[in-house]
This record gives sequence, C-alpha cells and structure tokens, in this order.
Amino acid sequence: MEHAIQLKILDARIGNSIPLPAYTTPGSAGLDLRVCIDEPIQIASQETVLLPTGIAIYIADPTLAAVILPRSGLGHKHGIVLGNLVGLIDSDYQGELKISCWNRSQEHFTVNPGERIAQLVFYPLFKHPFPLWILLQKVLVGKMVLAVPGGINDGKARISPKTSLSSCI
Repeated sequence: MEHAIQLKILDARIGNSIPLPAYTTPGSAGLDLRVCIDEPIQIASQETVLLPTGIAIYIADPTLAAVILPRSGLGHKHGIVLGNLVGLIDSDYQGELKISCWNRSQEHFTVNPGERIAQLVFYPLFKHPFPLWILLQKVLVGKMVLAVPGGINDGKARISPKTSLSSCI
C-alpha cells in the first residue's frame, strides 16, 4: 500500500548541490537526511546544536508517523547522536525537519554542508483508545482493587474498562 507523503524543498540547494533524501541501498530502512548549511560547523565536546535539513514533509495520513534516528556509524565512531535521542514526526507536522545533534565525545566534530547526519524512517501506527485505570491502594477483603469513576458498583469499588481520562479529572 502506498501513502502520499509530501516533500517540500525549503532550500534551493536541495536536489542540486545537496542530494535529496534517499535510501542508500535497496535494503536501507531509512532515508538519509543531510545537513543544509552554508559552511562547516564545529560541534564542541558535549555541545548540542540544531541543524537544518532544508526540507519539510507532510505525512497527512494519521495512521503513519516518522522518526528521525541517528546514523549508527556517526554515533559509534565519533560520538555524534541525536540530542533528543529520537525525533518523532507526527502526521500533521509540516515544518522544517531539523536535527538536534549532540557531540557526546571528548573531541570536536565538524559537520560539513550536505553531510548525512541522520535517517528518517516511516512507521504505521496502531492507535488504541487506552482506558484509564486508577490503581487505588484500598484493601478490600485483603486484595488490591482497580477502581475508576463510573464503573460497575458493588458497593465497595467501581470497575470499568470504558472510562476515559476526562471523566476521571
């Protein structure tokens, strides 16, 4: 099944001097994201910087999401990982994709224009209306009871799998 995911180029260098996001090999799970900067940027040890990609995506399908993941080689060899560890892109987000880049090594690291810095992976979502259960530490006949407002009332505790968060607040 194909999904219509829109790519918007925000910087004229994308697709010209900086390649479009692409799967490097047929077996690649993620699209390589590249840095869209004018000149090299040095990231000091333990420093975090926000790097532009020059692109925006619009997934539009609420059954999909994307995540930005670090490139394993950069993390292992140079200590370059994502500052937020994983970046979640919701289906309705339409702004520029930016990479929070953290240098966890003891050495400075230079990021060059167009360098592959992270990868973008799309995932199907399963959204389940998760009922809210409040664990009350009441002891009824020596047992813990899961109780929520509006449930079956036996005079001691009310239990319901259909309780929403709003009814408990």
